[in-house]
Amino acid sequence: MMKAKWILSIILAMAVATFVACSNVNDKQRANKLPIETDKPNTTDKKSYGAYLAGRVAHLRRDFNNASDFYIQALKINDNNPELVNRVYLMLVSQSRIDEAAVYAEKYLSTNKNDNFAHTVIAVKNMHNGDYEQSIKNTKNFNNKAYQNFIAPLLNAWNYVGMEQQEQALKELEPLKKEPGFKSIYHFHS
Repeated sequence: MMKAKWILSIILAMAVATFVACSNVNDKQRANKLPIETDKPNTTDKKSYGAYLAGRVAHLRRDFNNASDFYIQALKINDNNPELVNRVYLMLVSQSRIDEAAVYAEKYLSTNKNDNFAHTVIAVKNMHNGDYEQSIKNTKNFNNKAYQNFIAPLLNAWNYVGMEQQEQALKELEPLKKEPGFKSIYHFHS
């Protein structure tokens, strides 16, 4: 039975190929009979898809710098994709492009206010730029215990060091001293 289906499909394919080959309708006549599309494709969408696909290829090849640049290009054309915004800021962070990453982290926070890592990126950017007080304010946006009990004390301690307030910096690290698993981190940073 299986053999008969296979032979029948080959015969059918050959019949269709013979019909097309022997048909007296040439390509120009076929083209004239096709329906005419009145709506022109949106070239902006094509550019966005092209940049996105180039970014995906670079991403799969682990070329994160180029992937980030292509994704940014796609976002310039179509910035309504929070998943892509998230991907961009994470890739930029992985390439130590913190100032650029913070721009996209802020954009991502406009739709996902509870993303602790985005708040961390912005706090680090502020710290890097010498805006220590703003960095401390950003750490108050953490709503996850791990960020509140581990990341915030570290960031805030270094913010206070930047403001030349060493005693307050050590005070910020105190919660780490109380946790047995974090004692070595406390000693290293203090």
